[in-house]
Amino acid sequence: MTDAENVLPRYLDALEQAGLGDVDVVIRMTGCPNNCARPPTAEIGIYGYGKNDHVVLVGGSREGTRVAQTLYPRVPEEKLVAVLVGLLGAVRERNPEGLPAGEFLHRTDPDRLRAWVGVDGLVV
Repeated sequence: MTDAENVLPRYLDALEQAGLGDVDVVIRMTGCPNNCARPPTAEIGIYGYGKNDHVVLVGGSREGTRVAQTLYPRVPEEKLVAVLVGLLGAVRERNPEGLPAGEFLHRTDPDRLRAWVGVDGLVV
């Protein structure tokens, strides 16, 4: 179990500070692997795995009609902000069609997304 309710506001503040607060994206996070907050249907979903690791999912739909795919099966808490900044940066800068975030993340090859995120040392 990880702490979602207390850390998500900190992550959102970090996104604001990175200049990405205006990127339109649905992020859902839960602290346990039971998916209580429905992260698998979010455009970016995060759920706890172990004490300080998180699973990061991408490509769900706003309407909840598509399940996201696992982009990173384990992200330590100290690298999660960098992953989120990389993902939202890709949605903003590499989405010439202006697709909704979930659609863009769903259509983009996971290896390409990971390269754009640019966080080294993560299990894929």
